[in-house]
Amino acid sequence: MAANDPRISVTPASEAQGYLLKLWAQFTGRTVSGLAGHLLETAITQAIRQGDVPSEVLNGMGDYIGARAEFMAEDHQEFIAGVKKHG
Repeated sequence: MAANDPRISVTPASEAQGYLLKLWAQFTGRTVSGLAGHLLETAITQAIRQGDVPSEVLNGMGDYIGARAEFMAEDHQEFIAGVKKHG
């Protein structure tokens, strides 16, 4: 996880759901937080596919991904130049 990724705290809607998450995590060999992260990722992907996420938000995400890719490309070029220089 990148340093600037938001951390969130999640409280299940009911004690029964909390217990379900605990059992599900144990059954699948995950931590509860790992399972919650997986479920959040799945829900976000589903919301995008169903068109529930506003296009402005998706455009902003696209801008962020593009800027991150440019940064990584520049960083990679600097790394390669250093490797070539030092052999």
